[in-house]
Amino acid sequence: MTKTISKKELYRNLKEVSDDVMENGTTYTVVQHSKPAFQITPIQTPHLKKYSREDGKKFMFAGKDMSLKNLATTYKQHLYQ
Repeated sequence: MTKTISKKELYRNLKEVSDDVMENGTTYTVVQHSKPAFQITPIQTPHLKKYSREDGKKFMFAGKDMSLKNLATTYKQHLYQ
């Protein structure tokens, strides 16, 4: 979705605009003197997966083997691959 916003409005509502871009993927066209000046777009990172806290809990408590010495390293490797 693309929205149009003035430069002054962007200045006033920067936090709301940045949250909308990051959370909802909205693209903003910023206008100055009724002409498009620039765009604010989300970064496209298809290779990164978003995991929730529940996913982490399932991974940490699923295994019965407590002999793992580097559980944090194993967890990070699984989470960020």
